Amino acid sequence: MKKYLFFCLSVICFVLISCSDEEYMHSQNNIFPKTLHTKYPSAPSQNFLTTIVYDGSKILMISNEKEKIKYLYEGSYIVKETRYKLVNGREVEYSETSYEYENEDLKTVNVNLSGKVKKYVYSYKSDGTILKETYDFDNKTEKEFKNSENKILTFVRGNLTNSVFSWGFRDIVSTSRYDYDERNNAFKNVLGFSKLLDQINFESEQNISSSNNLKKYDVKINYVPDMIFEPCSYNMEYEYNKSGYPTKKTIYDYKGEIEEIVEYSY
Repeated sequence: MKKYLFFCLSVICFVLISCSDEEYMHSQNNIFPKTLHTKYPSAPSQNFLTTIVYDGSKILMISNEKEKIKYLYEGSYIVKETRYKLVNGREVEYSETSYEYENEDLKTVNVNLSGKVKKYVYSYKSDGTILKETYDFDNKTEKEFKNSENKILTFVRGNLTNSVFSWGFRDIVSTSRYDYDERNNAFKNVLGFSKLLDQINFESEQNISSSNNLKKYDVKINYVPDMIFEPCSYNMEYEYNKSGYPTKKTIYDYKGEIEEIVEYSY
């Protein structure tokens, strides 16, 4: 009888623990940023609030006083992003981006920015890097031609860690390096974002398709005679909630001065 009772209690404990783990994972996967309050310490009159609307884990719209971004899905993939400027309270479309996938990976991105058309094609290399090539469209001749610029992307554990950009002009090459924390990216649970590589961003929210939060970003450019480039480097500090998601981000420029503060609510 005692053995039977012990067995029953063990089963009950196992079930309770399993249920608790499932509930915890479910709650962790249902954390989404609802508002972002962007503040500029040196120009507080330019502060603004961004609101985000979802349908389950699908993002539908991002909006603030500057612009509105709408997303369209096919299944679990984001296939279109449309951006609007707000002019006297009216929505004026200025950009439309379509995303195409191959073997579940992003393959082609078509961008129409106020009538100027660009196409980005991604190729996945055996060494783990991703080659991003650019094509332009000539509206007069209605022909597409390959741009001389290209970019090589490196991802580690879902984070973009390195980007080498060949400008296609005077042999200029810029290398961007990214460092991350080990906490959850605010947008980690948004369906489809992780597939968009370096494409998805708005305002100061860069690399939001990454798994973790960007802590440091710097760009180095090879020496080019007769050309001077201003240093480009940013550091980010975070405050987190109990679930490990950021509640506040402070961005510092290369001089160590606060450039921007973003507060997140979920």
